Amino acid sequence: MRKLQWTSSGPRVFLGVLLPIAVLLLPTPSARANGVPFQTGDVLAGVGNGKIKHFSSAGTLLDTLDTGTTCSEQLGMAFKSNGHLLATSSFGSCFGSGRVVEFDNSGNLIGPFGGPYSSSTESIVVDSAGNVYVGQPDGSRQVLKFSSTGALINAYNPQIQDRGTDWIDLAADQCTLHYTSEGSSMKQFSVCTSSQLPDFSTGLAGPCFAHRIRPNFEELVACAGLAYRLDKSGSVMQTYNLPGTTLLFALNLDPDNKSFWTADYFNGTVFRIDIETGAIVTQFNANKTTELSGLAVVGEITAATAAPPSTTSYYVVTADSKTLHDAGRDLALGQIAAGLNQDSVVALLFRAPTFKNNQYGVAGLGGVTPLSTVATLVEDFASGYYNALGNNNTLHVRIAITTSNGTTQCEGSQVTFGHGQAWSQMVNSVASWVISQGYSGQVDIAGGSDMEPSDDVWKARSACSSAGQPQWAGRDDTRHWVDGYTSVFPLRFLYDVGDAGGCPQTGTTVVARSCNGGFDQEDIWFLSWGAPPSEPLPEIYTINGSMAAQWQQLSLYGSLAHNGNIIISGALTMSGTCTTVGCSAAFKNTPAQGWQQLSSALNGDPRTKQTLSWLTDIKYLF
Repeated sequence: MRKLQWTSSGPRVFLGVLLPIAVLLLPTPSARANGVPFQTGDVLAGVGNGKIKHFSSAGTLLDTLDTGTTCSEQLGMAFKSNGHLLATSSFGSCFGSGRVVEFDNSGNLIGPFGGPYSSSTESIVVDSAGNVYVGQPDGSRQVLKFSSTGALINAYNPQIQDRGTDWIDLAADQCTLHYTSEGSSMKQFSVCTSSQLPDFSTGLAGPCFAHRIRPNFEELVACAGLAYRLDKSGSVMQTYNLPGTTLLFALNLDPDNKSFWTADYFNGTVFRIDIETGAIVTQFNANKTTELSGLAVVGEITAATAAPPSTTSYYVVTADSKTLHDAGRDLALGQIAAGLNQDSVVALLFRAPTFKNNQYGVAGLGGVTPLSTVATLVEDFASGYYNALGNNNTLHVRIAITTSNGTTQCEGSQVTFGHGQAWSQMVNSVASWVISQGYSGQVDIAGGSDMEPSDDVWKARSACSSAGQPQWAGRDDTRHWVDGYTSVFPLRFLYDVGDAGGCPQTGTTVVARSCNGGFDQEDIWFLSWGAPPSEPLPEIYTINGSMAAQWQQLSLYGSLAHNGNIIISGALTMSGTCTTVGCSAAFKNTPAQGWQQLSSALNGDPRTKQTLSWLTDIKYLF
């Protein structure tokens, strides 16, 4: 792949600039004295007698968690947004009353969660709002819904097959519950309308147990002596037979979205399987006490919570320092209150490039605003964020200082090489200021531009009745601006937060096809990825998925024409703008919807598969 990516082993060198490890790595929780912190990729295996073993991804035993129940089976597990583990326990010495307990993110027992439960609990899933669903195979056989604090919200009565609501998973729409009932079908129930839905899949070699919905709407399910891969319509597309197994019971998705984990109930062998090839990637024995009944993977992919927490980006239409400072403060306080441990991005969008009185700037903010003022406002936001963190040392934000390839009708295009160069110099000056303030462990700075391939390009007009209204520069001016940005050393990332208007949604080949405004796929590839500092953080506004499809096809174009698909940083939605100033009904994707659309489009083609790290939603900052 063309661009070096961050790894857990250390920093990457980006065009000669060594960046600190803390800048982009996902932070991990701090260890406590009596616990081993969970790390992405670690495996938790329910081994019986109330115990859950904590392994590294290679199978090294790191810790043993004690549920305090002495139940013979530790079954379904799920992670809350703050990294806490919820675990079900049933049968044996605690038969007659299922249990759910909560651990912190270092494996320390907090105590019981929710209840009361029927005679057994088995599976558990957390939705995007933090609500918790628990499946019960016996007793009432209901699916119970709890708040994030364990208060009972609802109880559902799905149809059963051979047992109760045995293993459950929730789709990204937050409504469709997929579940097995130890039969030969994958069944469906709507928790939004409390109604039974048609079976998702039938005729499987049951009994079927644990399963996971993938971001591309495929599904993996463990059924007795084998595992199935189902396509989005529920048809079998692949079967996995593992040597020496008799009952595959537990199953979960690895964070890489390329492999899954399962285990034999009776002999305790744990497998990590490559989804495409069926090859065994990792194999070890968990040395169970009774049965190996459940598996969880730290950072695991679940359809209901696959989208990362969203941040708020801003169209900046004020030059008030306190307003910017307070916006940064509110971001930090919101993340702390939610108990998040995350790496995130925020784009601060200023208006079109200007050059007046021999000075580069942006339009708006009460007139032409010099880049020095832009820099000060971003510094205000950064200081507000950092100072509000207090003792928190796990959160991190990347601030993308963003302009556009917009113009003004009367003054023509000022999207130039010189402006791109000046923008890059300004970005570097803010980055240097962040370092000098000691913020760089939790704040870093990048550039950006809302680059639109628009049919509404600038042209000279004899009458300027709509002076000052933004239009858009053509491809040559836009490319020259990016060349100007690239000419400055050291280079800092340049995020394309624009769209791919008019680009194809299907049928991409090695030959670039046309987009709007005289642009083509090669131009958008260059602006968002081909230029050395460029990274895409694209607009995914449309509820019909058209913008997601365009960017998947652009990623595919990179694979076909340049031997490497475009790696997309995340999704940008505009529901906040729609709420505050209004927008077309066609553009009302929520953050989760936009992220899911883009993730599903990319992961629906093996040539563009990838994980989207970021999600941000834009609104006006007045």
